[in-house]
Amino acid sequence: MSHDIFVSYSSEDKAVADAVVSALENSGLRCWVAPRDIKPSADWGDSITEAISACKMVLLIFSGHSNRSKHVRDEIYLAISEEKTILPFRIENLDPTGSMRLHLSSRHWLDAYQPSWQTHINRLVGSAADSLGHERVPPAAQVVPPAPVPAAHKKSARKAPWLWIGLAAGAATVLSVAGILWFSRGDGEEGLPTTVPAVQSAGSTATAPSMPTSTPKSRTLIVTSAEDSGPGTLRQAILDADAGDTIAFDPEVFPPDRPTTIFPVNTDSVWSLPNLTQGGITIDASNAGVILDGSNTQGEANGLDIFSDSNTVMGLQIINFGATGISVCGGSHNVVGGDIQIGSGPSGQGNLIRNNGGHGFSLCSSNTSFNVIRGNVIEDNGYGLVIEAGPRDNTIGPGNTIANNRSGGVEIVSLQAIGNTITANSIYGNAGAGIWYNINDAPPFTYSTPPVILHFNLEAGTANGQACKDCVVEIFSTDTQDGKIYEGSVTADAYGVFAFGTAKALSGPFLTATSSPPGLNTSEFSPPTPARSAIQIAFDAIQHEAPLYQTSFDTWEFGGPVENARSENGKLIVTSEYQEHVAVNLSNLTSDKYAVEFELRLQEASPEGHCVFETSNDGSDDSWKAISYGFSSGSMWLTRFAHPEKQEEIAEEIAASRYDETRPNTAMLIVLGDQIAAFLNGQIAFAALDPDLSADYNSQTLTATYTIVCEFDNYKLWDLSGVDFNP
Repeated sequence: MSHDIFVSYSSEDKAVADAVVSALENSGLRCWVAPRDIKPSADWGDSITEAISACKMVLLIFSGHSNRSKHVRDEIYLAISEEKTILPFRIENLDPTGSMRLHLSSRHWLDAYQPSWQTHINRLVGSAADSLGHERVPPAAQVVPPAPVPAAHKKSARKAPWLWIGLAAGAATVLSVAGILWFSRGDGEEGLPTTVPAVQSAGSTATAPSMPTSTPKSRTLIVTSAEDSGPGTLRQAILDADAGDTIAFDPEVFPPDRPTTIFPVNTDSVWSLPNLTQGGITIDASNAGVILDGSNTQGEANGLDIFSDSNTVMGLQIINFGATGISVCGGSHNVVGGDIQIGSGPSGQGNLIRNNGGHGFSLCSSNTSFNVIRGNVIEDNGYGLVIEAGPRDNTIGPGNTIANNRSGGVEIVSLQAIGNTITANSIYGNAGAGIWYNINDAPPFTYSTPPVILHFNLEAGTANGQACKDCVVEIFSTDTQDGKIYEGSVTADAYGVFAFGTAKALSGPFLTATSSPPGLNTSEFSPPTPARSAIQIAFDAIQHEAPLYQTSFDTWEFGGPVENARSENGKLIVTSEYQEHVAVNLSNLTSDKYAVEFELRLQEASPEGHCVFETSNDGSDDSWKAISYGFSSGSMWLTRFAHPEKQEEIAEEIAASRYDETRPNTAMLIVLGDQIAAFLNGQIAFAALDPDLSADYNSQTLTATYTIVCEFDNYKLWDLSGVDFNP
C-alpha cells in the first residue's frame, strides 16, 4: 500500500508522533512511520529512503530532540533532494539551528507549543489534507498521546512546552474519570497496572477511533515489582513487550532518590534477562531508581542483551554481573543512554554500568551498526567498552564517562570494525589505555593515527598541530593521560593541519587529542603534551635572545645588484612583473633549527602576485629540499619543495582575518627539524609536522613572484641549535 505522508521524528518524541499519526490516519491520510512500517529483516536505511521517495509529503515533528538528531537531518535533506513537500509541526518554542535552519528557513510552520493540543491536531490534519488535495474527514473523537508516567521531580528546570501542559491536563482529566482503571487492581492492591491502556481525551464520551488493523498500538508497560519473575516484573514486561512498547517503572516502587534493586536469576550461564529480540522496545528508568544486580546470577552472565533494532535503554544501574553489563550483538539504531539532565532518576536518561566481571559494554558482530551509546557512566569493569569484530558506524558519545576500569577504557579488537566514532566523552583513570587498538591481524596496520599537538596556549584556549587530512580532531585536557575533560573539536584541513580555538581557557594542565578520519574509526589518544612544546620553547627563546643576524635594510648589503630590488627609506623593495621571480639572498645560516622574523607589506598586487620567504639546503638530487612561507592579497601558506620538481602545499588559510593591509605585518617562521610553525602578528597561523621537512637549511631568501611590489623591513635571524628543548 502506498502512503501519503512520511513522518520524521526523534525517538524521544514518539508519544507525540503516535498521536499525530493516529489523527492523520483516522482522517483517511495514510502515514509511513518507523519503526512500525519497516518490514522484518529489512535494511533500515533502504526502508527510509524508499519511503520518502514514495510518499507525497514529509511531516517533521520539530523539537529540540529532532533539531539535534542526525537521522532526522538526513531524512529532511533527502526529502529536499526528492523535492517533497515538507510540513514542520513545531512542538517546542525554539528555532532550528545548524543545517536544520538552512533546510527549514523558507518553510511554512505549524506551531503547537501553545494551548490547545486538539486545535493544533485539527489544524495539522486540515493543512495536510489541503496540501495533498485530500477531502477532509471530520474526526470521530479527539486524540491524545499516551500519558507519561508520573515522576517525583525533574532535574531540568526548562519550562515545558504548552503542548505537554495540554497533554498532561487532558490526561489528568481522563484519570479523574477513569481513576479506578489506573490506580487499583481487581485484587484491591494499589499501584499502576503493568499495561497502561490508551485513553480518550477530556470531555469525550466516545471511544477513541481504532487504528487500522495493520497498525500496532503502542503501550506503556509499568514494572510494579522488584521480584525477578512474575506479574509486574521487568522480566515479564520484556517477555510481553511488542515493537513500539515502552517499559517504565512505578516510582512508588522504584523511588528515584532511593533506588530499588532487582536481582535477576539466570536459567543458564549467559542470559540474565530475556533478550531484546522484538525491536522497537524502550526501557525507560529515567524517572525512577532501578538497580539490576547480577550477584545472584551463575557463571559469566550478561546484564542485558540486545539482538534487534531501534531499542532504547535509559536510566538503569547495571552492576555485579559476571560478564558484560550491556551487550549489543546484531542490532542497529539502538540508543543506550541519553541526557543526564532529563529525568528525576539518579543518572537521568544515562545508565550506570559498574563492577561487572567482564566489560561494561560491548558491540559485536558485523550487523551491529548505527547504534548510539551516550550519557552513560561506565566504570570499574574489565574494559569499559569493547568493539569486537565487525561493528560499523556506531557512535560512542557524547557525554559518556569511561573511568577507572580495571583493564582499559575502550578496546578495539579488529580492523573489520570500521567507521566507529568515539566522541566528546570523559575517559580517564583506566588501568590501560583510554582507547586501545588491540589488533592481532598481520601488519601493516591501517587504523587511525593520533594527532600531534605542536603548539598550545592554555590561557588563550588554542591548540595547533598535525592530523590526518579532513579528519575531526577532538581536544581534551588531562592531568595524567587520556581525555578527562572534553574541550571541543575542529576539522583538520586538506593538508591535515588543524588550528583549534575556544572562547575560554583550557583546563589543562596537559592536552591530548584524538582524530576521526572520514569513514574510519577514532584513533587512540595522542601522548599528553609536555608543560611546553618545542615550538613554544623556541618562541620563548626568541623573546630573550639577541638575533644572530639582523638588518633594517638602510643600505644594500646583499652582494651585487639585483634587478628590480633596492633599499629605499629603510625598506627592501622587491618588484616583479608577470611570471618574473625576483629574489634577494640574505645571510646564510646552516642549521636544522632556526627562526626568522620580518615585517611585510604587499603593494600593487595582482591576484597571482605573492611575497615569499624561502629557505633551502644545498643538496643535490633527492636530498634537495626547500620551504616557502608565502603571502598574497587573499591568503598565506606553507609550501614544501623537493627534488626534482616536487611542489606540495602543507598548509594554507585565508589571511584576510589576520593580515592588516593598513600597516606592515610581522611574520615569523620557526623551523625545528620536522616541525615548522608560522606566526603572523604574534599569533600562530600554522603548526605542521612532516619528516620530509628535516634538513640542514643554509639559504634564506626574500622573493617576489608574478606581478606585485613586496616591502620588507626589520629582518632577524636566530640560530636555535643550542637551545635545550628538554628542560
